[in-house]
Amino acid sequence: MADRSSATLFFPPLVESNFGAYYPSLPALSSIALREGFDPTQVDLNKLFLDFVLSPGQLNSMGRGEFFLSDAADPAATPSAYARIAAKNRARFFTIDERQRSGADGLDFILAQLCEPYRLDVRLSEVSADFLDSNPVCSFYTQWFKAAVLREQSLNNSSLVAISVPMGPQLLPALLLSKQVRQVISAPIVFGGPSFSLMSSEELEKFLCLSPTESYIVQFDGETAFGSMLRELRLGGKRLENAPNTSYLRDDKFFGAFGFSKVSFDDIPVPAYDRDLLKRLESPVISVTQARGCYWGRCSYCDFIELYEGNPSYRGRRVESFVDEIEQQIAAHSIRNYSFVTESIPPSFARKVSSEILRRDVKITWSSFVMVDHRFDEELFRLMRQSGCQRLIVGMESMVDRVLKLVEKAGTVRENIRFMRSAKGASLELLVNIIPDLPSTTYAESMAALEIFQNHSELMGEVCIFPFEATQSSAIGRDPSKFGLIPEADTGILGQAQYANNRLSWSDPAMTADERQRALNQYLRFAASHNRKVLHSKNCSLDSIPRVEPVTAQIDTAFLDFHSGPEYGTVTNAATGMTVSVPLEWIPILSKINLPSVLQIE
Repeated sequence: MADRSSATLFFPPLVESNFGAYYPSLPALSSIALREGFDPTQVDLNKLFLDFVLSPGQLNSMGRGEFFLSDAADPAATPSAYARIAAKNRARFFTIDERQRSGADGLDFILAQLCEPYRLDVRLSEVSADFLDSNPVCSFYTQWFKAAVLREQSLNNSSLVAISVPMGPQLLPALLLSKQVRQVISAPIVFGGPSFSLMSSEELEKFLCLSPTESYIVQFDGETAFGSMLRELRLGGKRLENAPNTSYLRDDKFFGAFGFSKVSFDDIPVPAYDRDLLKRLESPVISVTQARGCYWGRCSYCDFIELYEGNPSYRGRRVESFVDEIEQQIAAHSIRNYSFVTESIPPSFARKVSSEILRRDVKITWSSFVMVDHRFDEELFRLMRQSGCQRLIVGMESMVDRVLKLVEKAGTVRENIRFMRSAKGASLELLVNIIPDLPSTTYAESMAALEIFQNHSELMGEVCIFPFEATQSSAIGRDPSKFGLIPEADTGILGQAQYANNRLSWSDPAMTADERQRALNQYLRFAASHNRKVLHSKNCSLDSIPRVEPVTAQIDTAFLDFHSGPEYGTVTNAATGMTVSVPLEWIPILSKINLPSVLQIE
């Protein structure tokens, strides 16, 4: 029997929010490779990179202000202070056998700060070959990838290399990774993922011009294209450009994607999770796709519905095959914790899948995204809870009816509150996402909405606050004036979405910059205080939870950093992100005691 061909699948840095988790794109690609007769190797470089950032040696170096290949930074600066705080709390990130803890064990706010110096969020129009060679962060990634690629034995026999790039911060690292891959083998390199699906033809061409020869980009649904490429290689061909959804260069000429493929869930094999990657996580969660697109599909700030050219804006899954997949994953891995992947689980599907799970007596826990919909009542939530649903994530965003209507949210203030009460009545936890400054929101409206959230906080689980960010591919980005926004020249300021290519710079006269910041700060204080209470209700130790509001108890110094500089000392509070200067002689004293609340940094 002839030897099977192989394919190497990479997931590059930097997605720190995926710490302790297994992103589902590599298992999806792996299952297609297996179907086409290839032996796939999944390489999660994001996990390895986060392991590196949190390694004792690297934390010590960062704590001294030593980053990359340039001059040392100020050890009193925020990243260095957070590195020293992380070093004190490293056991919170990893188990004793070095498995990553899910969600960084609640210390994701520290991890985000540690990763900031490694972030490359630059518009492609600003990237050149000289930039990739001279930028210190790029130089660092180049050296790190060189070592990682040389360690990856599977590359030597690979007929194809795929690099999955779902998130904006992965774009330039993926490009730098591909250059190191090309130093080892001449096999075709295929890029794909939502980051490319939102690109213009000019941006795709620019990326390919910077990429190694024989590189391809697959947009939108990638299963058919990836399978077609593997099939072509297996049959001895080399015409990968004939795959649908594929862009490429030939003789320095750009050829854009054509013949966008239609993909049915029935044609997609069950994702093949790597057992070794699962074992590196303390609490692995397996993802099962419920739908692509959104059954509502009208929220003006959302661009996820733009990711599937050539297919309907919403494609749902048959309940029977969905539960079949769960049972297959249980049989393969004995894992019973699942994430239902969807923009928003429809009420009808939630009812049917809950009933089917109960009918088959499948013992799992699961979570999903959901939107405020009047069809979700307490009875349905109870059914979902009975089937194993533990948590739902809802983009409630605002408690201002005028603004909710403007951005075409399905909910109203009254419906939002009813929705939360129904979930609470069914003992179902809601993680509530809030945007304090949706377009045209005034400061007074934002504060009134905050009061409503505060008055109903007992109905919510954790709360996450996101400042509004306009994207070019959303309805707001296509017509900002309709939503009261004024487009501006690019400010170069990084947004929370971390995808410079798709960012729209704007101003909103409804709030001044000072009002916007004050509103955001008040929402963040509310979230920090509320989330602390939620964690306490789950029997977490109060001593291990960061505090923001003034308290009568003492502060756990595990989240404080004390640094002695040449002229003055600094105290950094990781719980609030604030740093203050103190007399140098205070540092030895403060570092040995639990600070009373009067010295708390807000």
